[in-house]
Amino acid sequence: MIDKTCLQDVMLRFGDKYNEMEKVLRTWEAGEPASRDLLRLKTMPGRLFIEPTNRCNRNCEYCAHSSMERDYSMLSLEDFRRAIRDLPAGTYITMTGNGEPLLNSNIYTMIAEARAKGLLVGLICNGTVLTEKNARKLIEAGPNRVQISFDSIDKAVFNQSYGNPKGACRFESVVCKVLNFIRLERTEYKKGIFITIAMVMTENVKSKAEETRAFWEKMPLDNLYEGPLLSLQTYAGTSEENSTLKEDWKICANPWTSMKINADGTVNACIQDFSNRYIIGSVREQSLTEMMNSENALALREALYNNDSEFCSKIGYNCQQCNAWTSEAKHDLCGYMQNSFPMTYGLMVAEACAVGDREPEKIKHLEMTLAKLKEEYGVTL
Repeated sequence: MIDKTCLQDVMLRFGDKYNEMEKVLRTWEAGEPASRDLLRLKTMPGRLFIEPTNRCNRNCEYCAHSSMERDYSMLSLEDFRRAIRDLPAGTYITMTGNGEPLLNSNIYTMIAEARAKGLLVGLICNGTVLTEKNARKLIEAGPNRVQISFDSIDKAVFNQSYGNPKGACRFESVVCKVLNFIRLERTEYKKGIFITIAMVMTENVKSKAEETRAFWEKMPLDNLYEGPLLSLQTYAGTSEENSTLKEDWKICANPWTSMKINADGTVNACIQDFSNRYIIGSVREQSLTEMMNSENALALREALYNNDSEFCSKIGYNCQQCNAWTSEAKHDLCGYMQNSFPMTYGLMVAEACAVGDREPEKIKHLEMTLAKLKEEYGVTL
């Protein structure tokens, strides 16, 4: 059944955020200076990225994990509760970060408590920890969306993307776990979780993308996401693949649309700050409402508005070399409002409707494929 209250909350919050961003963009396009009032957020960012842990069990070739300049942490339940305490209904939180979220044993409690507060909850994981037991726990926790990173159905491409994984992370094990998770949700629990398979489109992944699309399009999924290769402020492992930046400066949307809560409770205004270089506060000391307009948050927005490369360099940000704001990724204010915003908004509405693809032919195909692969690979779930 569609949660009409949830849909209403999402529509109101995202409508307010769109109007706020439009005012900033129009002022900037007119060449007018930014007042402090213009830079202050009137509404909480519509998307909050909460990092359950920055530990990971993979070594993805394009990830910034290997260049991360901070200690390993696990987000405590107490810090998680502090983070979501004042969030209004309709806020979207995504459990992800510079690590594998399911390595935090409290993840299931976190998801369940956030859903009980009327928040929409997404999870981005790599599928390696989705054993039968964990898959059931995750489904029972009740996230609106589960996005699983799976770059290629071609084993050689998969291995190159993920650093030749072994054991529970190897191709044979992960593909069976992912298919079994989908099977459990679609045939047994039927909660309508919005399931996405995500690919990061490196040149390597593109070479076998057709085969990967063909495989997943036959499965009862809701979305196959082909994500752009982000440079992550040039700290990504494959940032050199990104096109040379020769575009005129545009305002990055991230500090207006999002915030990132790290596993140690600190908070960044840039969701691509994987080394925690510029902190705007901590959930142990302030609410997110206070932090979104802290002096550090305002200073970053002002620097992006004015293309102040000196400020960005001073805080350790390579904003001018990052591709998030370019026409490639479309995460500048204008690009976000015209592209990412309506797409994200539409997906959130679909997730709140909790339908899920349960097409009989696709479910039958999934079950046959899973049985065949389990036997072929000798995988026990």
